[in-house]
Amino acid sequence: MSPPVAKIAPSASSTNRAKGKKPVRDDGPPFKRRKLDRPQLSATSQNTSSFAFPRGKPTPSTSTIDPELAVDFTTQETKNGESLATLRKMVFGRLEHTSSQTDPGKYLAIDCEMVGVGIDGEESSLARVSIVNYWGAVQMDEIVRQKERVVDYRTQWSGIRPSDMVRAKTFEDVQKRVAALTKDRILVGHAVHNDLKVLLLSHPGPCIRDTQHLAAKHNVTGKRPALRNLVKQELSVVIQGGEHSSVCLLVLFLAPG
Repeated sequence: MSPPVAKIAPSASSTNRAKGKKPVRDDGPPFKRRKLDRPQLSATSQNTSSFAFPRGKPTPSTSTIDPELAVDFTTQETKNGESLATLRKMVFGRLEHTSSQTDPGKYLAIDCEMVGVGIDGEESSLARVSIVNYWGAVQMDEIVRQKERVVDYRTQWSGIRPSDMVRAKTFEDVQKRVAALTKDRILVGHAVHNDLKVLLLSHPGPCIRDTQHLAAKHNVTGKRPALRNLVKQELSVVIQGGEHSSVCLLVLFLAPG
């Protein structure tokens, strides 16, 4: 029997019309209606600087303390048989990879970032897709071209800036690449069904490892714990305190448990 493969879902617009739902654009990334319960960003948070967000490194800020400064990268402690120092280096992009560690391998972690479009930027549109392997080596990090004017880049949380759109690719190109890369591999993520939904993709259930669903294994309170709580407990690292990079977060999904 051939192994299960990722499937590209049928056109969302035709499916939604048949069910009487709001159609989704065929010529760009899908978006969903989402009411934001956080205040709108100030003009300074949506600057048009040519400085793109670096992989695995939060942008320095005068109003926040760099979390990397409080991390012990020399500890001899282990976590489930893995070096805690090595895991922390992966999180902050300090780990040097061998040639074999840069191959895709069996496990891939995925994360998506959104920007705001529509009235007041309340509609979320897929803007970035990042994938890393078991060792945290980047396999894919693409910006998705927008068909509508971006009202809110949500830089404070997403790390995406207007200058990043210069290297953007079409939704269809990004979708096809994700499907090909994840085929026959174990896909890891936090609430990964949300990432697959915005990509209009499916993945075999037995080939998914969702850190949100597996959280009970770590004795974390709550049925759906936040990723930041899992990471703080397992690695003693504080994340998502502000602007962040998808690539930086992805290695956390792959920390053994």
